[in-house]
Amino acid sequence: KPLGAVRLTEVFLKSDPPQEIELHRMNEYIEEKLAAARRRIGSRNIDRVIATSASAAAIVSAVHRIPRDRREVADRLRATTRQVRSVYQTLSQQTLSHRRKVAGIGPRRAEIIIAGIAVFLRALEGFQRPSLYYSTAGVRDGIIVDLATRGVGRELSRLTREQRAVVEQMARRYGVSVQHARQVGNLTRSLFDSLSPLHGLPAEFGKLLEAAAFLHDVGHYVSDVAHHKHSYYLVVNSDMPGFTKAERTLIAMLCRYHRKTMPAAHHEAYHELNSDSRKAVLFLAPLLRIADSLDRSHEQRVDKVACHLRSGSVVVQIQARADTDLEQWASERVADVFRNVYDRPLNLVTAR
Repeated sequence: KPLGAVRLTEVFLKSDPPQEIELHRMNEYIEEKLAAARRRIGSRNIDRVIATSASAAAIVSAVHRIPRDRREVADRLRATTRQVRSVYQTLSQQTLSHRRKVAGIGPRRAEIIIAGIAVFLRALEGFQRPSLYYSTAGVRDGIIVDLATRGVGRELSRLTREQRAVVEQMARRYGVSVQHARQVGNLTRSLFDSLSPLHGLPAEFGKLLEAAAFLHDVGHYVSDVAHHKHSYYLVVNSDMPGFTKAERTLIAMLCRYHRKTMPAAHHEAYHELNSDSRKAVLFLAPLLRIADSLDRSHEQRVDKVACHLRSGSVVVQIQARADTDLEQWASERVADVFRNVYDRPLNLVTAR
């Protein structure tokens, strides 16, 4: 609603202190703007009113006599509707010079605080709420939370439709079970997203991990012996529309390290990568190993996984409708690799 304190002050409050007619007109305008919201929400129960912004901080600070330079103390404190009304009535009768001396208001906020309090008071009275709580979080914090909740930007870590078609076609060409490849791809996405606070990699690396999930077994087409090395050779030398040469090389590296040894000093191809790519291979290879192990039977027994950080360790919770003893055994065998890279123990549990 167009109810900013600066806007209301400039439009309605011309005198110092404001005249009764100015306050009346401003409050009538506020009521008009809030009416639609009151009609929409109606008599539905409201558990709590949470107020943000500098005006809200000033209100709660004034009620609790908190100095402006200690405003963070006001976080989560409560101000009753009666207290808000009392502060409004007092400040609206004072001159600017007097308002500047009130604890918690501050010299600049004093110029617009009357309009700011009026909006909160009219809202509390209109919705018949007994109090409000102040939160230091603001609109920008809410936007970030909303974007994260809706997964905005997550598409950057996913293969595009065209890229998925390329890797699926390549997997089929070399005799890979597409059902297994898709399952490993789904599991790697879950692991990549949930462990992002630990690996700290840009979202774009997620799609390369997913591509490697589709292609890590193509080397079986050449030989079952050292098939991870054959997978690397086939991927790095294949034409893969939709992927750059650098991306194709990184995908090939993940295929190379999805089993057996991790990168070593004598692995020249790995050390030829730039520092960001080397870090990505190091942090993503354990995730590919875990995802591959969680479909060891190639029967897609695991429905989904969820990762949690508990007491310095990573807990992978497995949800499945079938027996997953084989998958857990295989995953536990790669736990040491994960611990060596992430410096955290890995525990796998089955949700009951």
